[in-house]
Amino acid sequence: MWGMGARDAFTIPALLARELRSRGVATEVTNFGEIGHVSTQEVVALVLQLRDGNVPDLVIFYDAINDAASAFEQRIAGIPINEFRRVEEFNLSNPDRLKQRLRLYQRSYLQQLAERSHLVSALKRVSRALGILPREVSSGPGAVVRESIPDELLAKQVVDRYRGNLELVTALATHYGFNCLFYWHPTMLQKTSLTEYERRMVQKQLALWRFCLRVDSVVRANVLPETSRYHFHDVSATFSSTAEPIYVDDDCHISESGNARIAEIMASDILTLVPGR
Repeated sequence: MWGMGARDAFTIPALLARELRSRGVATEVTNFGEIGHVSTQEVVALVLQLRDGNVPDLVIFYDAINDAASAFEQRIAGIPINEFRRVEEFNLSNPDRLKQRLRLYQRSYLQQLAERSHLVSALKRVSRALGILPREVSSGPGAVVRESIPDELLAKQVVDRYRGNLELVTALATHYGFNCLFYWHPTMLQKTSLTEYERRMVQKQLALWRFCLRVDSVVRANVLPETSRYHFHDVSATFSSTAEPIYVDDDCHISESGNARIAEIMASDILTLVPGR
């Protein structure tokens, strides 16, 4: 939604505004998307706008990969991406935490060095033994914890958190008098005709994409049946049979032509909500 990989005039919000105008609807579209935000952060952003008196006619949520990736990487559903870094970096500007800040910089440097070296495993083992890199399971402030939770259960928790956010926004829409639309966007493994570039992107994070497919199946089983209640739309299969390139990177950002297709779908849905306007 933010528009990574697209020119400003070819992001989904920009194309949606253009599409609606071409269909005779006078529209002002504001892009509140942010890189890496999960659905809970989007709900918070909406609440802050409503608090300040900025009540929209319609709010659109476009989610999938960030909610799934955050849970997959941190083994906890419903928290922002890279939340462990916020824990580590909290209050680092305090002079009393100079030593911790230096250790964080040192650890970051060694992590980058390890990732670029053919001695990755050895470097990480030595660094952890010295207490510079975090262990996979540890405790205390700034710890990185990897819980032993099956992907099947984790996927269900992702969808439970997402469904809770749908309920919150739907309740806010009823109270404040605006419409809302929710979209579960396409991810790489939904596309059956991958280009060579897209195939390489998939291989970089194959375990993540498989987890995304698992989350997708839970969404279809637990959220899709209540489409009318939540104004929910599963567009994850939009590019399933598309042969042309769609994905521009391994984070599922799509091309400008892909953005245009999503904007067309959204425009059609919007016209059913606001007929005659």
